[in-house]
Amino acid sequence: MLIRRVQECDTTLLRDVRLRALAEASYAFWETLAEVEDDPLDEWEEWTRGYTDSSRTASAFVALASADAEQAEGMAGAYVDQADRQMIQVWGVSGSIRVRVALVSGAC
Repeated sequence: MLIRRVQECDTTLLRDVRLRALAEASYAFWETLAEVEDDPLDEWEEWTRGYTDSSRTASAFVALASADAEQAEGMAGAYVDQADRQMIQVWGVSGSIRVRVALVSGAC
């Protein structure tokens, strides 16, 4: 399994994994599948760009079965703690247990 930081070209990949996570466990998120599934592509592109901006403290990571996978197995989000820049706070992880463990250990 490959864990890598989200790239600007990952909009479709990120949208797909996010929608699957919302469908599987909507109780774990601040929004529902119904609220975001029809969002226009430009909103998803902006969301993805937000995780690729090096000036931001938040990052997102995807778990891929291989480097050329067309679908992510899961995703994780984290940010650098402003009080202790050596500390990373994980704010969300989705995917199977195996994928979540890989994401947390690989992203941090």
